[in-house]
Amino acid sequence: MKKKFTQLAVLALFFAVLAPAAVQAQAKVAVIYFSATGSTEQVALAAQKALKADIYKIEVEKPYPADDKQLRDVATQEQKDKKWPAIKKSALDVSKYDTLVIGSPVWNTSISNPMMSFLTATDLGGKKVYLFGTCTGGEGAFFDDFEKNLKNGKLQTSVAGKVTKKGQIFQNVKSDKKIDDKIGAWVKTIK
Repeated sequence: MKKKFTQLAVLALFFAVLAPAAVQAQAKVAVIYFSATGSTEQVALAAQKALKADIYKIEVEKPYPADDKQLRDVATQEQKDKKWPAIKKSALDVSKYDTLVIGSPVWNTSISNPMMSFLTATDLGGKKVYLFGTCTGGEGAFFDDFEKNLKNGKLQTSVAGKVTKKGQIFQNVKSDKKIDDKIGAWVKTIK
């Protein structure tokens, strides 16, 4: 009887003291992204899987044209006017997370317009933020624009060799045969 009581006491102690500490030790991570062509989504899904994170896709209320030239024309005009598109409501509650991994395609050397809508409307409440972008050209002011528009987010930088980077750019995602390795190496830098 005494042995059974001792075993129950140890179990009770574990659940009362140690189990909550173990749960608290696991950081809650969310991957938040916008993708127009599927490249950013590919990276977001790989990061979500590797990090065992929740995932949220930003969607616009009025879809963009499917034609690349028309999409570019609409996006360029929105950027000139600084008139960001309305985005759909989401179940995302950033207060539930310790770390946010945010991704966007590069549009005209900056953040995609739907991501700009998200950033201007969302207080990130001091969360750790890791950034990634996808493109076929260069990144331009992408990371600087992200950093300027983070509301109360703590941008996390990574060190690649001797270079400190504000985020990670993935180029030519759909045609890069080593993209999974590149995503895997980047995800390992997220703490």
